[in-house]
Amino acid sequence: MKKMSSLIDLMENTWLNPMAPNGISLVSLTGSIAPPDVTRDLMRAPEIGEEAYQVFKQTQLEEEPPPLKFHDKMTKQSLKTFSNISIKITHGKKAQEVVLKANRNLFSHMIPVAH
Repeated sequence: MKKMSSLIDLMENTWLNPMAPNGISLVSLTGSIAPPDVTRDLMRAPEIGEEAYQVFKQTQLEEEPPPLKFHDKMTKQSLKTFSNISIKITHGKKAQEVVLKANRNLFSHMIPVAH
């Protein structure tokens, strides 16, 4: 019974409800909150995509003769997403890079419940 009450307490008081009407932050399914730069890119993605399409249409479809061929590459937008939240740490002499995945935060929340 104690484990069940601690699990309920964890879900109600610690974890975020992504469907809450007063939620202003973007939340991943793992419970990670998006930082402002990731939030800005995710919220502006449709607008940025529309701007990229307008540039494509103008430079590769409408102008005669077109400055670019139809199959030329479009400029990559490099928007930040939840996968950019992971932390990079460098170690010692060889400067090995260890990437801590965002879903580790979920497991760190669940460890106290298991005890």
